[in-house]
Amino acid sequence: ERRGEAQAQGVGDDRPAERPRGGEGAFRRLRRAPLRLALVEDPGAVLVASLPNDVRERWVGSHEFSAFTPDTVTRRAAFARQVRAAGAQGYWISRGQLDAGLTGIAVALKDRRGRCRAAISVTVQTRAWAIDAIERDLLPQLMATSEGLRPIV
Repeated sequence: ERRGEAQAQGVGDDRPAERPRGGEGAFRRLRRAPLRLALVEDPGAVLVASLPNDVRERWVGSHEFSAFTPDTVTRRAAFARQVRAAGAQGYWISRGQLDAGLTGIAVALKDRRGRCRAAISVTVQTRAWAIDAIERDLLPQLMATSEGLRPIV
């Protein structure tokens, strides 16, 4: 049986629902954590692709990349290529970049004016899903969900 976990990652909304315990330092770390994790998952390329060219280039040029698996992209030029591809095709699939056993696909969640406000992703077990099956079975549903949410974003 194929199973996946859906998750949404916000762009520009770093307000947590509850203030975490552990002092102001913990609060600052928590606010940065979702974007940091999103960068090695499929939403990361989609979110960064939505930035204006000059902002995107500055961000990629100054970001410090961390490796989570041997497949994690840590070179700026390679990440920039992934971002360009994600922007061109309107989605991104990442395989094994955060966890060797997971593959994810993400599409942009845009507002009524066409501005990317978040990314919607589905993460599945790599051994259960081939890339072509993800593109054939999950991508159309993910795109339809994103389009259906557009009027309320």
